[in-house]
Amino acid sequence: MKSLTENLSEMLKEQFIIPHISLTAFKFRTKATSYIKSLKLDLTIDQLIILRILSFTPSISQNELAEILSKDKSNLSRMMDSLEKKGYILREAGLKSKRVVKKNTITAEGEKTVKKLMNIAQTLHSRALKGISQQELSTLKELLQKIRDNLNSEGIT
Repeated sequence: MKSLTENLSEMLKEQFIIPHISLTAFKFRTKATSYIKSLKLDLTIDQLIILRILSFTPSISQNELAEILSKDKSNLSRMMDSLEKKGYILREAGLKSKRVVKKNTITAEGEKTVKKLMNIAQTLHSRALKGISQQELSTLKELLQKIRDNLNSEGIT
């Protein structure tokens, strides 16, 4: 019987690229989670991503966030409730086309947390890209964008 490592190695030799992308993303998330826990912060990677988006996009609606993150609304709502209870965000109801829309803004505490974690993110990012040239990185970004575009195109079920 083959070991788990042997099975993974065999799978990665196949022609499919998506397992490589998934395993790389999983490894990055695992490392990032470890760093966050070492700082004794009660945040998930997804919550940190939400805070980062809010630090750049003030007063974004929950629907817009759900679309950006490809998250279902109920899951996102739970994450937002948690961030609000922890004092990282404020949620205010507003009107848009006669509908009530929740606008979300990051608090000073949320901004402080994002700044603290961005230093760690930069270190992890640099470590992950060690030995990769700017040209290789540029090519990788272009290829990943093409894959996302292909997956977003009509006709794929």
